[in-house]
Amino acid sequence: MRFVVTILSLSLLFASNACAQKDEGQPESGPMPILSATNTIATCFMDHTNRVERRQICPGQYIEDCIRQRPDGETTYGMITCSREETDAWQTLLDRDLIALADLSLSPLMATSLEESQAAWLASREADCRYSASFYEGGTMAGIVSGGCYSDMTALRSLQVSAWLEELVPF
Repeated sequence: MRFVVTILSLSLLFASNACAQKDEGQPESGPMPILSATNTIATCFMDHTNRVERRQICPGQYIEDCIRQRPDGETTYGMITCSREETDAWQTLLDRDLIALADLSLSPLMATSLEESQAAWLASREADCRYSASFYEGGTMAGIVSGGCYSDMTALRSLQVSAWLEELVPF
């Protein structure tokens, strides 16, 4: 839902910018370079060390920047690509932390519980994102909503697993 609101807000922003007249006294400026999704997340983590802030601010930040700054970012393809890039970055962090947690499992129960938890989460993410996209079945918004859902859910899971890891190995 947050992703859809972001998309609609960005659309209004771009529409208002297109209608604005250029001030002849202002120098033209090109788009700012886009950080990679991995670098955007890392920067967000440096700027926000509190877990609650990270959970509220970091997910979706790359997608918003990417859509706004990439030449094809406002297209359906561009929005889906931006979502996929952020999802991949969060998935990399999640996979790294899952491996570290599995290596630190202190008992067979912990190891089994982690595997079961991850399998249940994967099934839940798949079902939730498929359901969210089903509201737009047959339309281009389905891919955008699905991509945003995968990105948001993967980010939140990554942050959750990271918190579990911090409990076992305080940094």
